Amino acid sequence: MFQRRILCGIQPSSVPHIGNYLGAIKKWIDLQNSGDNLVVMLADLHAIDTDGLACQSQDQRIWNGARSTKGVKGKGRYYFEITQTDPNGIARVGWSVPIAIIDLGTDNQGFVYGGTGKKSFAKQFDGYDETFGVNDTIGSFIDLDRMKIRFFKNASFKYHLFI
Repeated sequence: MFQRRILCGIQPSSVPHIGNYLGAIKKWIDLQNSGDNLVVMLADLHAIDTDGLACQSQDQRIWNGARSTKGVKGKGRYYFEITQTDPNGIARVGWSVPIAIIDLGTDNQGFVYGGTGKKSFAKQFDGYDETFGVNDTIGSFIDLDRMKIRFFKNASFKYHLFI
């Protein structure tokens, strides 16, 4: 079955206002539940390949991210991987609910393992002894039956995080 991929971008001009919300953001929230593969970005701050498999922040002043909105619900186990290919960046990998802010791990709606070797939830950054970077592949596993998240580095189990 064919699944649409939708790429949405917005270029901020100032402080967000009701026009931003009604014109774009509310529609994106509705699209998250459509079953389509939705990619949302800040225009001119990200580069996303046309196949949707690679992304990069272009703004050195702030954290930026890309989030897949392919939802997982109910029960079951889910897994995805990322490979960092750019030596000039730091990645965060994790899970969030749709209302989480894009700065993953800084609110209480998302859980993250970062390239700096820290896990993060609600602005609580706790250290681990192992960072990750260029050419490392990080696997992220969530078990919704047991409410556990695990991270793997280069196919080796690293951290059992968040219960």
